[in-house]
Amino acid sequence: MKAITVAIFLVLATFSIAEDLNHGEGAKRRIKTIVKLCTKAKKEPGVPEAFFGCYDQAAGKEHFVKCQEEHFGGVLDNEETITHACKNFIKFPVYAFCVGKEFKNGEADFKEAIKIVTACQAKVVGVE
Repeated sequence: MKAITVAIFLVLATFSIAEDLNHGEGAKRRIKTIVKLCTKAKKEPGVPEAFFGCYDQAAGKEHFVKCQEEHFGGVLDNEETITHACKNFIKFPVYAFCVGKEFKNGEADFKEAIKIVTACQAKVVGVE
């Protein structure tokens, strides 16, 4: 679990650089959320679907979907893909860069989308 936590911290630092240079709490919350997702996806039915459903609340869902399919082989709406993503956590930095790039190419606001999605996903997995 420590290895996953450290790796996810490094991976999601990409989001912190893009969004949280002066607001580290957002990055910490995302890290805690991903770590909880990795442990809850197998144990609690409905968590993967609810987690993925959070993308519906923010503009730019298609950017997350495209990058998840590209880097995880599917979207994070099922136990299998989440388990694969958690075991291959080295892919998270590339995924994060992909999402950032896609948002730059699109109309949606990256910071706002990340804020909305993170709040929803944190609630789904029980992160305060």
